[in-house]
Amino acid sequence: MNGELVDSFKNLKYLKHVNIFNDGRMWEQKKVYHRNTLWKFDPNIFAALTDLEEINMSFLDMIGWINGDMINNCPKLKYINLSNNRLIRELPQTANWETLTNLRIIELNDNHISGAVPSSWQKLKNLEYVTVANTLMGDGIYEIPILYAAQQLRAIDFSACRFVGRFPKEYLESN
Repeated sequence: MNGELVDSFKNLKYLKHVNIFNDGRMWEQKKVYHRNTLWKFDPNIFAALTDLEEINMSFLDMIGWINGDMINNCPKLKYINLSNNRLIRELPQTANWETLTNLRIIELNDNHISGAVPSSWQKLKNLEYVTVANTLMGDGIYEIPILYAAQQLRAIDFSACRFVGRFPKEYLESN
């Protein structure tokens, strides 16, 4: 696949899973005959797919961003993997993140995303895994509110970001 998703992709209104990705092994320098490249991530297409449970679109070299409409209109999402692309801008600080009650995994690492971790991520009680490693997130921000509340959280990766300060000891204290 090469190019971008056409607008008529929105018509797949019962779609639950989108899996378009590469294996991410470019470092092996082997000739890849089936290399997927999508030039653009259009969040408005995904905002129309209200039954969507999974977005797995990593290593596609996409440019784009995540907007509030995509978050607001996809309440059934369980898995978001948009890692290893060229996504830009800040993540939307919409309260509607908290309506994603089934969301378990967020993988946004290795992008150009900036800004803060959305404060409403702390209401994602079923969240198990988050990585925003190797992004521009943080911008000198000390607080990472997700650590206070996500009860099922098993792993986080904020490596090589721009958060500052020491890791607060209260994150490690049990209630």
